[in-house]
Amino acid sequence: MTPKIMKSSIAVGIAAVTVGITGCASSPYGSESKLVVQKRAQAMSRQEVINAVQDCEAAKMRPILIMAKRRVNDWDTDVIIDVTCGPRTQTYYF
Repeated sequence: MTPKIMKSSIAVGIAAVTVGITGCASSPYGSESKLVVQKRAQAMSRQEVINAVQDCEAAKMRPILIMAKRRVNDWDTDVIIDVTCGPRTQTYYF
């Protein structure tokens, strides 16, 4: 490569990185994100939870239970609303 082409390719690369960083920093979604909460979360039945856990274990993954609070007889209780499969081992990044 000639030095002129090399300098122009470096300039284009720097410009692309600058535009990319500026575009991400000026995103309107970062400051206006909102938490959407459902008024009612449908609890899973006992059999649905058992089947979901067995599916995760059959895939050699660990089940992760997603819980929600529900008021029953003026008492808050935990109910399972979703079961997600996660990796069997934990990965630690240092």
